[in-house]
Amino acid sequence: MEICLKIDQPSTGDDVIILLKNIINNQTLIMNAIEELKGQVAGLETQVADLQTALDTEQAQIQQLLDNNASVVSSLRGQVDTLTQQLANGATAEQIQEVSNSLSTIASSIATTKADLEGTVNTDSTGGSGL
Repeated sequence: MEICLKIDQPSTGDDVIILLKNIINNQTLIMNAIEELKGQVAGLETQVADLQTALDTEQAQIQQLLDNNASVVSSLRGQVDTLTQQLANGATAEQIQEVSNSLSTIASSIATTKADLEGTVNTDSTGGSGL
C-alpha cells in the first residue's frame, strides 16, 4: 500500500525544517493520544475484570443460597414425613421433642439463609458488589 501526500514543494531549506518540525509535533501528539488511550483501555480492562470477579462471587453466593434452600426443604419434608408417621402411630413425648428440636434447627438454618440473602441484596442495592 502506498500513501501519497501532496505537499507543496518547499522552496527553501528553512521550509523543509519547518515542515519536518510540524510532522514531528503531529507525530508526538498522536503518540501521546495513543498512550492516553492505552491507559484508558487498561483501566477499562481492570474494571471489567473487577466486574467479572464480583459477578462470579454473586453467582457463587446465589448457588450457595439455592443449595441451602434445597437442604432446608429436604429437611422440612423429612420432618413432615416423620410427623405424619408419628401421628399415624401415636407419638411419644420424646419423639415429639426430637421433632421440635429438629424444627428449631431448621428454623435457625432458615434464619441464617435469610440473613445471608438479605446481606447480598442489601450489598447490591447500596452499590456494593452487585450484579
